[in-house]
Formats: sequence, structure tokens, C-alpha cells
Amino acid sequence: MQRTPARGARSGIVRALRRAQFFLVILIACSDQRPRQRGPVARIEGATLRAGYGALVTLDGSGSSDPDGDPLTYRWRFVSGPDVSRSIRHANRPRMTFTTRPASDLFPLRPLFGPLPIPRWGEATYEIELAVSDGASEDRTLARVRSAAVTGGWPRAETGLDLTVYCGDREDTPARWRLAETPAASKALVLEPERCLARVRADRNGHYLLREETSGRSIRFWYGDWVGHEECGRPECHPVEHDGWKNTKHASVFERGIEGGLGAAYGPECAVCHVLGSDPATRSIGFRRAAEVAGWEQPTLPRAGAADEMPAGVRLWANVQCEQCHGPGRFWTGLSAEPCAQCHDAPPRYLTVSQWRRSPMSVPPAGLAAARADCASCHTAHGAIGRIRGRPMAAPKEEPVAQAVTCPVCHEPHAERGRGQLRLSGLVDFSGRSVAAGQSAVCFACHGQWDGGDPAKVPHAPQAYVLLGAARGSRPPHAGVTHLCVGCHMFHEPGKTDAGGHTFSLASGREPLDGACRGCHPDARGLRIRGGLAERQLAEETDRLMRRVRAAVVALEVRGCDGSPAVDLAAKQGRMIFLDALGRTVMGCGGEPLAAPAGSDRVLRAATLLAIVSLDGSEGAHNAPFARALLREGMALLGGPAQAP
Repeated sequence: MQRTPARGARSGIVRALRRAQFFLVILIACSDQRPRQRGPVARIEGATLRAGYGALVTLDGSGSSDPDGDPLTYRWRFVSGPDVSRSIRHANRPRMTFTTRPASDLFPLRPLFGPLPIPRWGEATYEIELAVSDGASEDRTLARVRSAAVTGGWPRAETGLDLTVYCGDREDTPARWRLAETPAASKALVLEPERCLARVRADRNGHYLLREETSGRSIRFWYGDWVGHEECGRPECHPVEHDGWKNTKHASVFERGIEGGLGAAYGPECAVCHVLGSDPATRSIGFRRAAEVAGWEQPTLPRAGAADEMPAGVRLWANVQCEQCHGPGRFWTGLSAEPCAQCHDAPPRYLTVSQWRRSPMSVPPAGLAAARADCASCHTAHGAIGRIRGRPMAAPKEEPVAQAVTCPVCHEPHAERGRGQLRLSGLVDFSGRSVAAGQSAVCFACHGQWDGGDPAKVPHAPQAYVLLGAARGSRPPHAGVTHLCVGCHMFHEPGKTDAGGHTFSLASGREPLDGACRGCHPDARGLRIRGGLAERQLAEETDRLMRRVRAAVVALEVRGCDGSPAVDLAAKQGRMIFLDALGRTVMGCGGEPLAAPAGSDRVLRAATLLAIVSLDGSEGAHNAPFARALLREGMALLGGPAQAP
């Protein structure tokens, strides 16, 4: 018979088993207390770099480490910016290289010697990621490499930033740059001195003289700090301009933005254009440093009252100020579009300047056109501003060449005179009457310079005369368009960025900008456009009068001093000029264009009417009935049928 242990013996056995179980658990737990695996730390030496354009960049990740001493693997990859992924070399090594994009890949380079203007989208910031792994875990970090800082192309440089200079030729053209003068104790450097596109890294405030030895040309520039708009507005400086600026939208744009006036998405990334001194590479006092000192941060999203909370020392640098257009410290004065391009040339969001670059307005005058006063008054920036103001304006001394019809021609930077800070808007006096031109008032300064009052003068730009001309029994068809020229030529049609807007063109490639017409012509579709609408009948009548004028000129039997016969007439320099068979001006013996003989008045008048229709350039779009009336009047003067057969 099996004997059962006594109660005391059983409890002892239980206690013994429990003690054994406890020690077993402790033993198992202790056996699992192995050291934890610690992850690697990715590190890039000099993770924020200034590199230039078309430059070989080396990024060094050899400072990455693993606390456990485990071997590391490396993986570099391109993250954002202009695509350089194909230029990456040694992507799986501690050190990698890539080549930044040439400047000409990013924005147009004008062939001008001097400081290179760099628009917002041309600064080219590259983000390159390094991932390091010990096989069990991974760590990542980013390097930011920037080719250049945004600049208006002035001979000015902000403390801490490089000045990019350009020899005016191809980027790979050999050059020899040398600093000929620097401030005392300066250790300034010229980076890539043997390239056409070089950089100056200055280290002390003051004047520098940079010389390009191959061409013998030089650049004198100032390196310094921002001073802020209050300094500009001092009574002995620029108080009138400062008071005018305070009424513009530029003077409040940042404050309006952080309070929601520019939309719900307004965030810190917008500050780069809307404050003075935001560049992280700068050593100059400005918005960024003032905000750091004050401990103030821009709200991530707009909210009411945010501007009132901004400390006074930070507000001093807020908004678009004088120096964003004139350069830091020592004012630069000029009429280039490039200061505006710093922010308004950032496709696809901001198209203003990129569209203007497509237009004829952006083509700078050359040679005689820039030198002659009658040409310069409309085809140069200073001449056109003088015409709008009603008094001549001298070309800025700091600009080596005359500027094209740039932003400040139409827009007044120091005053708010209407939508878009236009220099002129509203009513204009034209042909003895007041015309409601609206935003097109500035257009009339050059495109409305002739009103038909002087029959002996040939107009160079008769667009307003044709647009508002009244043929017998008809009203000008486009005289009621809101804002006249602007209503059509600056019409914005979604999806067409190469027409309308600041291109002033009514055609997107071969496709017409039909949307500009549909407001009044719902069925307008597929209209033939080449600078405007064209009618086949008008083209035929133009050609008919042209042949009749040539026949009439030949019948005059006039010859130049060299015996060459005149076969045609053309409008040049405000008058009709006889041409020979090769299209050359027929010259008299006094060295002047041949004078019109007696009895040629009707021929000259008919040629003038033809020139008006041709120089209008719209092929009938402005005012087809009036254009046909002019052509028929010309035919009648030469004895042809006034009405087309």
C-alpha cells in the first residue's frame, strides 16, 4: 500500500520546488541580459556648402560612426533640387562626388560682363542624403549644397555671401580674374579664377576692385551689411521716396501674410522674399538674426494679431524694403529687371519675369537704336520712363548699357498709384479727347504717340490711332474692351503660360489665345493670329495697295545721286524714304535721303496710309473696318478702285 507523505513533508517539498523555480527564472533572465545593439550615427562634414555652378562637389561622410564599432555601409542619393543624380560618383563609399548644374541650364545668361543676376529659381539648392547602416539599423542625414545666393546683379554683396561674376561669354571660356584692390587686412579670395563664371568670397566690409586680365575689364563692388529702410528715409537721404514706398503693398507684405491676408498657406518659406536679410549664410544683421536674438518665430500658419506680436527689432527688417532692389549698404541705382526677378522669376508659381523675357519688350536696344534720342525714348528703360513722366530721364550711370523696356518702366516702385503700382492709369488725352485707357494708360505713352494730326509725319507705333479710329458709319469695335490693350494682350488663359500675361502675345505657339476673344465672341475658335486677328480680305487689300504704291513710285522716275532709280517707299525715322531695288535708301547729292519731287504728294500720302496699317502690326485685330478704310483711301489717291473687287 502506497504511503502518503505527511502534511509537513508536503509543504516542505512545495517550498523547495518554488525556490528552485525562482532561481531558474533568475538564471534564465540573467542569461538574456546581453548588451543592446546601438545604432550608427550618420554625419557629413560641412553639411551646408557654397559650391558655384558647374562645380565638382565632394561630400565626406567618413565622420559617421557606430558606438559598437560595427562596420558601416554607405549609401548616397539625390533628394531634391536640379537633378544631378547622373553625375553622382562613389555612391556607396564614405566620400562621394557630384557636379552642380551649369548656370545656363537653370536660367538665361545675358552676354554682359559684370556681377551675375541670379533669380530665385537659379540659386540651385541641392539636397543629398547619406544613409549609413551597421546591418541591423540605419541612420540618415542631409547635406545642402547651394550654387549661389539670389541677387539682383548689382555690384554689391551682402556680408557672408559670395559675389558671382560673369565674363559675358560661355561658362567654360577661360578667364583670369584677380582682386586688384581690397580693404586693409582683407583675405578675400577669387574662387575658380580661371573660369568665365567665378566667385569672390570677401571677408571685410568695404570696396573691392576685381579685374579680368584677359579682357582688361574690371568690376568695382561694395561688400557690406543691410541698414534697413529707416536709414534710407532719413531727412538728408531719401525721405520722399521712403514716404511713397510706405504706401505700397511691398511695405506691408510680410505683415499681411502672417495675418492671413495672402492666403491660409502663407508660411516661413514665404519669408525669403518678404523680409530683408533671410539668407542663412549671411553674417549681416537682418530679419533672420534679429528674430533669433529676440526669440521670435514666424507662425507656421497665419493668424490674426501675429504682426502685432512681432518685436520692434524684428519688424525693422520685415517686408520688401529699399535694399532688396538697391543692394546692401551702398545704394545701386539702375533700371534692370533683375532686382524684380529675385522673387518674381520663380516658375511655375511666379511667371511675371519669365513671361516678360519671352516678349519683344525684353530685347535691349543696340547700336543706333540705343543712341538716337527718338528711338531711345521708347526702346530704352530710361527713355520710356521719361516719356511717361513728360520730362527726359538720363540713363543710370551705374548701368554700362541701356536697358530694355523693363519692369520699372511701367511700374513705379516708390508709390502706389493704382493696381500693380502702374505709373499711369485711368484717363489719357488722345486726339483731342479723353480716353478711358485704364491699366493701358502706360501703353499709350509709346503706342499712342501719333494721333493723325500731322499728315507729314509717319507714325512709328500707330496702334492707339488704329485701335480708336472710326471708319465712316462705324464705331471702333474694341474701344469698349476693359483696360483696352491689357484686356486682350495680358489675358490669362489657364494652361497657356507662353501667351498672354507679360508675354503680351495673343498666340501660344501656333495656337491662338482664343480665350481673350470669347468674352465678346463666344464662337471664337481657331482664329488665325500672328500678333492679332487677321482677315484675308484685309491682307489682300494691303498687298494691292503695296503694288499700286510701287508702281506709282516707278512712274515718278526719281533717281539718287549715283543714278539708282527709286522703286519703293518705306517709313523710316518719321518720314517716307525712297528705296532702290536692293532695299537701300536712295541718297541725294547732299548726303541726305532723296527729297520727294514736286507732284508726289498723293503718292507719299498713299504710302503713309499703307505704313499705318503695316506698322500697326495687328493684321486687322485692332480695328479691321478702320484699317480697310485707310487702305481704300490710299487706292483712291492713286486712281485705283476704293472698293475691292
